[in-house]
Amino acid sequence: MPAGDPYWDGYFSLTEAPPPRDMYAWFLDRWPCEQGALLDFGAGTGRFAEVFFKERPMLAVDAMDGSPNALAFLQARAGLRRVWTQPFEAFSVAEAYHAIWAMNVLFFVERAALPALFASLNKALLTEGVLAFTFLEEDPAYPVFLDLVRTRVTESELRDLLKAAGFTVRFLDRKIGKYGAQGADQPFFRVLAEKV
Repeated sequence: MPAGDPYWDGYFSLTEAPPPRDMYAWFLDRWPCEQGALLDFGAGTGRFAEVFFKERPMLAVDAMDGSPNALAFLQARAGLRRVWTQPFEAFSVAEAYHAIWAMNVLFFVERAALPALFASLNKALLTEGVLAFTFLEEDPAYPVFLDLVRTRVTESELRDLLKAAGFTVRFLDRKIGKYGAQGADQPFFRVLAEKV
């Protein structure tokens, strides 16, 4: 575990345990694939990646994060095929995954970089592959709770970004839930988009 990094120390304490099933069941219930390759994009400590491997052991599960501090956590997780770190905006993989999971990560990317990132995520998927993610909703009633958040979007902006990147939305809903160590209520979208 990296020492002396207050963000990672706090993040690790929040994400050491397996996530509650309701945080990811909405994805697995809509993606019944038992085999294939899945990427946990922005995996952090890798707790979702490890859960996906345990729930569907025939999946080849990879995990990557944008912070070098994540690497030791990811390497310690059981069952992962490949782990690495790199800036999110530098992600470039071609037709390798049946699914990409990006929980609580895309809003850390600057708005101007989102079109290219969504296009890169599309490129990384095989035909009919799916991208499952959450994204904070732009709502002035809810102040930004964490300095690291770069972008929040409206539903129409999000749908436009996905369409432009070559996705069709299979599922989208809106929730309000606790985010961050402060436990601040935030509106967010859960999305399952398919490569077209």
